[in-house]
Amino acid sequence: MATAQTDAASELKQVHNIRLWHAPDKTRLVFDVSADVVHRVFTLQAPNRVVIDIEKANLSMALPALDSSNAHVSSIRSGRPRKGVLRIVLDVKKPLEHTSFVLTPNELYGYRLVVDLSDPSVPQIAKDSTHSESIKEPRLDQAQTTQTMTPEPSAEVPTLEPVVLEAQPNQQLVVAIDAGHGGEDPGAIGHRGAREKHVTLEIAKRLKKAIDDDPRMQAVLIRTGDYYIDLHRRRQNARAKGADLFVSIHADAFHKKSANGLSVFALSQSGATSAMAGALAAKENASDLIGGVSLANKDQVLAQVLVDLSMTNTISESVNFGGRVLQELSKVGRLHSKRVEQAGFAVLKSPDMPSILVETGFITNPGEERKLRTARYQQQIADAIHTAIAKYYEQTPYYNNASYAAPRVASNSASSSPVYHQVVRGDTLSTIAQKYGVSVRTLKSLNGLKRDTAVLGARLKLPRSAVDTPVANKPSRSAKPAVHVVRRGDSLSKISARYNVTIRALKQLNGLSKDTLYLGQKLRLPGGLAVRDVISQHKVVRGDTLSEIALKYGSTEKKIMQANNMRNRTVMLGQVLKIPQ
Repeated sequence: MATAQTDAASELKQVHNIRLWHAPDKTRLVFDVSADVVHRVFTLQAPNRVVIDIEKANLSMALPALDSSNAHVSSIRSGRPRKGVLRIVLDVKKPLEHTSFVLTPNELYGYRLVVDLSDPSVPQIAKDSTHSESIKEPRLDQAQTTQTMTPEPSAEVPTLEPVVLEAQPNQQLVVAIDAGHGGEDPGAIGHRGAREKHVTLEIAKRLKKAIDDDPRMQAVLIRTGDYYIDLHRRRQNARAKGADLFVSIHADAFHKKSANGLSVFALSQSGATSAMAGALAAKENASDLIGGVSLANKDQVLAQVLVDLSMTNTISESVNFGGRVLQELSKVGRLHSKRVEQAGFAVLKSPDMPSILVETGFITNPGEERKLRTARYQQQIADAIHTAIAKYYEQTPYYNNASYAAPRVASNSASSSPVYHQVVRGDTLSTIAQKYGVSVRTLKSLNGLKRDTAVLGARLKLPRSAVDTPVANKPSRSAKPAVHVVRRGDSLSKISARYNVTIRALKQLNGLSKDTLYLGQKLRLPGGLAVRDVISQHKVVRGDTLSEIALKYGSTEKKIMQANNMRNRTVMLGQVLKIPQ
């Protein structure tokens, strides 16, 4: 008889541990079990209870103590309603909805039964009490204002005075800060026990304070406590809170203790820029497998990730923003990579929000683990990221009334001094060349450029002839804000790429709730003047080719040839070409 009872007990699957994670909108229970289990979850009323029955299971541990401050569960107890069935009863403080699933073993855990209890009274995007302040929405009904900027002249280098146009009132920049991992997913673990999820949350909180102290911007924390949020939902939370930038904070790990340094990553749709970037993306994307994600809504998630036609422009903005962060972090510590790496990070796949992932060091390196645990180093990283965000803000027309307009040289410049153009948002080499009546080839040769890329903030040297012979068709100060008339084949992603503005800025400025456009629809453009739209003629200068001219104005060789009745692709020096709109 005793032998039969022993055999029956050995057939029961063991529940070794129960962990609870409390988030503002839900509570998660994780049961560590010895094997896959059959279970059932249901609710009872008067009083409110959640019941979890696990077939052929035995509880081999004491029930966990509860945090009395949690919003959902008041007590927990166990029992056996019938032979071989383990019942866990949760007394809950309000009616809760439930989902449950079993996770297979991974590198950290064995089999796990996960039960999520969600509060239906909280909106899908949780608003926790630590962030009760409201996010200011951009106001589109305010009268436009004009900002005049007069740089101080220099005796050695001529200064450039912007042609100032009417622009939108200053907008407050909203930054979403995502502390990586959390709850069931500890992230990387250092040799002295430091956990990535704790380090990232501390840095995120310090960064939030630094941003909130800056009147030009406001921060929102995606995760405010020790709980896990699905990767796709982190993006959803940021978008719902009106974020303009997304910064995900992490700490790196490697099997060799010697690996060290800070890194910045952006999204790539065409593959990783290095083996390290690819490996890191695979590790971070696996967080959902560790943190525990139900596959019930996987089709919806895939649709949201795959249908992002506007990614090209957003990725470009992300790399630009990430470069500024990398530059500031280089003042804090050694860089692991001196460029913004790119790979397919799931958490960065927001089509309308520049997004970066910051690796604050290798927690598996004993020296960097020690620094990452100190308040001083955490504050240095937070301050560096805030400084980079501030610099990004200062050169973003939609937020600070910076102008896309062509600069002009101050009249007090010396004729023998070199003249420079500082690249602002919206500039390309072709539009800069057109502004000053020079060729792209001349600009590249004068500045030693190998590519056709104009880096934001860079100073480009200009030939004296570009200053002495001003280009016609300069806009007046009274120019009205530019508009784009939607034509056949247009989309928001194409328009945003053409004018180098974000889709989010276009939608906010025009009150668009969807990505749908209509033929003939007029879209207002942020920053005032759209250089490419006011150009109607081009005078051929030395070095010009038809293909280069077409590239400058976003046109095609065929259209230019038809507009000018050209029989071949040859252009003559001094020839004036009509550029079709």
